[in-house]
Amino acid sequence: MESIERSVSENVVRVAVSVEKYCDCSRLCSSLKLLEKRDPFVQVYCDDESFCVIKGSGEAHLETSLNFLRENIGESVSIEVSKPQAVLYETVLSNSEICMAKSPNKRNRVYVSIEPLENGIIEAFKGGFESQSLKENCDLLLNKFTNRKFTNFSSEKIWAFPKDDSPNILVNMTEGVQYLQNVKDSVIAAYSQFAQEGVICGESVRGVRLNLEDAQIRLPFKYHDIGSMGSQIHPASRRAFYGAQMKGTPRLMEPIYLVEIRTTHDVLALIFALLSKKRGYVIQQTKETTSLYFVKAYLPVIESFGFATELCDATSGRAFPNMYFDHWQII
Repeated sequence: MESIERSVSENVVRVAVSVEKYCDCSRLCSSLKLLEKRDPFVQVYCDDESFCVIKGSGEAHLETSLNFLRENIGESVSIEVSKPQAVLYETVLSNSEICMAKSPNKRNRVYVSIEPLENGIIEAFKGGFESQSLKENCDLLLNKFTNRKFTNFSSEKIWAFPKDDSPNILVNMTEGVQYLQNVKDSVIAAYSQFAQEGVICGESVRGVRLNLEDAQIRLPFKYHDIGSMGSQIHPASRRAFYGAQMKGTPRLMEPIYLVEIRTTHDVLALIFALLSKKRGYVIQQTKETTSLYFVKAYLPVIESFGFATELCDATSGRAFPNMYFDHWQII
């Protein structure tokens, strides 16, 4: 079972892929669709038709995917691939004060606060809540964590659940706000944009709960323009979310690999020195036989690129690492 869980590890490494000629964009898109069908664990995001991001669980996973992409797209199409980068997330460490933002016409106000989610709730999101409807998701969450921060709640209070791999929720804490249902979709759209691009460096946000504390919504002067209220509430909500994140002690999170190495006693010092150089550290060292040792260590993914090659060179091939995603760590 442990090997099965590791095989579906989170995608923590990414590369950018683009074509030199714009006329080859259609072939790139079709090849990426085939790649997703071939490997369901690969994630593909396209900012536009000529620039896409591929996310995988590690260097070897991405290299296999890129080889398939090159073979499928053909030698006549030249693609440019960036260097691999570690996926980062943004989060908060503390509860924020209530932040207020005004709409562009200064007639509407949105009040928002933010707080970090508990690890247990984040792990529950990874357990497959998205397979149910929104109401069923909310009921499951409230039943499971009724003694924590979701007491005296109803499923209608939770407006948005996690999407993709960003476990966040949006909770409506208001009471008796007029016309709030008219702008609900605009608030949710602003939440989705915030979850994809945080305030620190535009990375996705992870493990936060956004609370809509209050709102002051006024109808337009012309009642038939009520549909234009979304254009006023959306930017106000987005700015309120960003302000709350800034007040909630924002931090970046980096992925950490669990590294397993079997080696002999005479190269342990070389392994420890290389791990220390890469900001890694040993968490377990076990003597299996007279001369064989089993080492477990944590290594930041951002420092893991080329680690296997360096380790083999330093130990003359007597040590090779197996790396699996383990957890996220505050930078």
